[in-house]
Amino acid sequence: MDAQTARSWMESDDPGLHHAAFHTLLEHPEQVADMPTGERIALVNRFLEGALQGRYSTHLADGPFVFGHTAAGWLRTLARSQDPAERKGAADVVRMLERVAGSGGDQAREVLLLGVLEHVLNDPALRDLLGSWREDPSLAPLFEEGLKLAGADD
Repeated sequence: MDAQTARSWMESDDPGLHHAAFHTLLEHPEQVADMPTGERIALVNRFLEGALQGRYSTHLADGPFVFGHTAAGWLRTLARSQDPAERKGAADVVRMLERVAGSGGDQAREVLLLGVLEHVLNDPALRDLLGSWREDPSLAPLFEEGLKLAGADD
């Protein structure tokens, strides 16, 4: 798959094509080597944002909690990358998670808590990456609950 195919699949109305492009961009980036890293990260984040909000729950076998675990792994991978563009992409994932928390309703917040935060806040580097949530009145309760679930509450 080349970059143009991945782009057209992500722009289609077919959730199956969205998922196929997402999977390739996430798991096999070498297959879309002609796509800039920042664009690849943006497309993966766009899919995950919708998935975390339940947009694909009636179309794909994997539900929001599975995609929550995927988002947690994605954040961890980008934050630990040696590639500066990927490390920068970790901040983009955090902003995407903030949008989900702010616009996704109670179900999306639960997915963030149990699918993402519980699994990343036990890592000091990832906890620091999400540290600004402590200062945000709408995100602080989610962050604190995530710390408890992760066994990392200070």
